[in-house]
Amino acid sequence: MALAAMNMTMAALDWISVAFDAPLARAVIFGVHIDGHLVVEVLLVTVIQFQLTRKSFKPPKKPLTEKEIDDLCEEWVSEPLHPPITEDMKVKPPVLESAAGCHTIIDGKEVDSCVCSLEKYGVGSCGPHGFYRTIDVHLDCETRIAKFMGTPDSIIYSYGIYGISTIFSVIPAFCKKGDMIVA
Repeated sequence: MALAAMNMTMAALDWISVAFDAPLARAVIFGVHIDGHLVVEVLLVTVIQFQLTRKSFKPPKKPLTEKEIDDLCEEWVSEPLHPPITEDMKVKPPVLESAAGCHTIIDGKEVDSCVCSLEKYGVGSCGPHGFYRTIDVHLDCETRIAKFMGTPDSIIYSYGIYGISTIFSVIPAFCKKGDMIVA
């Protein structure tokens, strides 16, 4: 068995050496000596070109029979687009029980948060760090946004009438590839 394999290997090597010693493999064209490897390379390029230019195999399409269509329709089970709503998903909207004015009643409680925030922070205290005043609610909001986004930190910039300059100046200075900007 081993002797037969050895004889086959030797025969293959003899055939290859004969192929490379053929006159075609030893030709000189335009002063360039063409060895046997060039013949193999031309053959490979021809095969690659053939493979790239031929049409791909597409099995013929066979239309479904009426029985197959009926079977598929009977097996089909529709699934809901959204899972059922649980009590955790339900949010009770706030109910405004008085006219909007100096004192507002929402859900039976008088809301003084606007008055308290105006007394604590004043008016117009918004803006990015270092431009205007930075207040604790801005820092808290940035911390919460960073935690929600799963990032180490976040920055809030003004956007609107005066924010257009932020787009062209500050944002390109701090952002890099892969940063997410929500505007």
